[in-house]
Amino acid sequence: PDSSASMARLLRQGAAATQLPGGRVPGMESAAVRLMAALINLISVRPASAQGLLALGVPDLAVPFMDLARARAVLPPGSGEEGGPEDLVSRATVLVSRLLSKAPGALSLPMEAQLLRRLLARLDGGRAVVKAAVAKAGSGAPLPDVEDLELTVRMLAVLVTKTPGALDRLTERRPRCEEVSDEAPAASEAA
Repeated sequence: PDSSASMARLLRQGAAATQLPGGRVPGMESAAVRLMAALINLISVRPASAQGLLALGVPDLAVPFMDLARARAVLPPGSGEEGGPEDLVSRATVLVSRLLSKAPGALSLPMEAQLLRRLLARLDGGRAVVKAAVAKAGSGAPLPDVEDLELTVRMLAVLVTKTPGALDRLTERRPRCEEVSDEAPAASEAA
C-alpha cells in the first residue's frame, strides 16, 4: 500500500470527523504534529512520494496550519513537549516548503493565492521582522525565527520565480500577442 495515500487519508478522516483540519482525537493532541513530521520524513526518504502527496491535496491540508491562530484552534497550547500549536505551524511550513520545491506548478490557483497571502503576512513587518530574527539568533537563543524567515523567503522565491505564470498573475500582466485562427485574413505585405 502507498504510505503517502494512507497518511493523507487518515488526516482527511480526522478533519472530517470534527470539521476542523487535522481534527482532534481525544488523547492524541499531538497526532497532527507527528503526522506532519512523518510526511516530511517520507519526502526526505522517498522524494518521488511528493507527487502522490500533491495529488492527494496535502498542501490544501497543510497550508492552513501555517497560521498560528488556526493551529491553536486545533491544538491547545502546551499539548506536550513536541506537539503544541507552534510545532504544528513549524512542521506545516516545512512540509509545504518541501512539496513546493519538488513541484512548484502543482498548486491550484486558490491555494497559490492563499499561500502567497500567508507568506506576505509573515513578512508584513518588513525590515523589523529580519532585525528581530537576527537579534534573537545573536542572543544565543535557538534559531527557529531565522529558520522560519528563511523558509518563508525561500517559498516566496519559488512561487515568484519557478511557478509557471505566477509573476504574470502578481503583476496582472496581460498577454502581448493574441492567438489568431488559421482562417483569419493575412495582412498584405508592402513591397
